[in-house]
Amino acid sequence: VDGVLGVAAIDLTTGETLEYHARTESATASLIKVPLLVQLMRARRECAFGMDDMLTLQASDAVTGSGHLQEELAKGPVTLSVHDLIVRMIVDSDNTATNRLIALAGMDKVNATVQTLGLAHTRLQRVMMDSAAARSDRENVSTPSDIASLMAMIWRGEAAAPEDCREILAIMKRVHGAFRATITDDVEVASKTGEVGGVYTEGGIVLLKNRPFAFAVMTSLLSDAANPIPAVAAILYRHYERLGRGNLYGNEVH
Repeated sequence: VDGVLGVAAIDLTTGETLEYHARTESATASLIKVPLLVQLMRARRECAFGMDDMLTLQASDAVTGSGHLQEELAKGPVTLSVHDLIVRMIVDSDNTATNRLIALAGMDKVNATVQTLGLAHTRLQRVMMDSAAARSDRENVSTPSDIASLMAMIWRGEAAAPEDCREILAIMKRVHGAFRATITDDVEVASKTGEVGGVYTEGGIVLLKNRPFAFAVMTSLLSDAANPIPAVAAILYRHYERLGRGNLYGNEVH
């Protein structure tokens, strides 16, 4: 890879971690939407709002980039439930939905939650598509180690209430990222992707039988337009699939 590549993977059976430049801070792109979702789930439990609460967006709320809300708002106001906005934020990676949810959750509260979870290098510092903030280095950042740890906490039901963590996973299973495209269809994948100039990111959980694992891959300063994450996904999948064929000492017991 001609650029920066960081990888972290956590064996959810043993807790052992694989890391490669995993503590390098990088731009998250849309991967920051997962910490935001965790805070939204926590705020819902505190009765700050309900998932069925309806929010109306105006044309002035529209931002460019991924998602379809910007096109819908060009025709007039759009009213959606909090739950619908969350689905659009994660599955469609809709930036307009994301910015409305940042306003609902509160940027400071998102950052307080990630600190509580021990994610010391993860920060939500700007809304989506704020080019001026990005040019001044006010970027949304994290590390592969932080993101993989967050994914493991979601899988264990520790990032939010256990039922809310299950809902997060259900939504993330609808994302079609590089890991989903690389891994065989009989294995479930829950993930979130991100992409901005020179940057590809993805984090999630591969629900491999006998050897589920959490992962995060973050790349930046790429000189090639090709996304290197599928190659990383194939390596990690082969590794954990091989481990899953045997017991903890490598005996392929049948």
